[in-house]
Amino acid sequence: MNVEKITKWIAYIAILAGVVRLFMTPMALIFGQDSPEEMWPGFTACVLMTIGAIGLYLAQAEKIGVLGFISFMLLTVGNILVTLGAYMTLAGFQPKPDLIIINILMMACLTLGSILFSIVTFRAKVLPRAGAVFMILFVLMMFSPAGIYLPLAWGLSYIILGYGVLKQPSQLPVSKTALNV
Repeated sequence: MNVEKITKWIAYIAILAGVVRLFMTPMALIFGQDSPEEMWPGFTACVLMTIGAIGLYLAQAEKIGVLGFISFMLLTVGNILVTLGAYMTLAGFQPKPDLIIINILMMACLTLGSILFSIVTFRAKVLPRAGAVFMILFVLMMFSPAGIYLPLAWGLSYIILGYGVLKQPSQLPVSKTALNV
């Protein structure tokens, strides 16, 4: 299996991550924010997003360069820390002032990683720009009263970007014998 096929398979994971992330908003509206009903899809989506981001990066790695790799790493660390936070909430751990550094690091990595990844994605013109726009919208919603709806923007960004990976034309060279049917 080559990198292109692996990237496309991982794109399915990114799409699934986005769909699972979408479920957080109705769960939060029905059962309340940070309820187990909201946190289970959040935890699951975080795990899937961490994996799915690999495909989103690989699909455009040549065009986004070093800044793209840095943004991907920040986004990945941010997703891992969000996963850890969701797990701690589900496990019933009470927030401790000593662990505030983890929240600060999570917000910094996720915010900076999402913004940079959106910028390099937008500039690369490989994946749909709408996915990058929804990722920026997600970041803006983190700091707004509409935060309960941010999983919608976050999920849509991964769905659109993952779909863009799947719709990319094959980059493999086509042999002359393959054209002779």
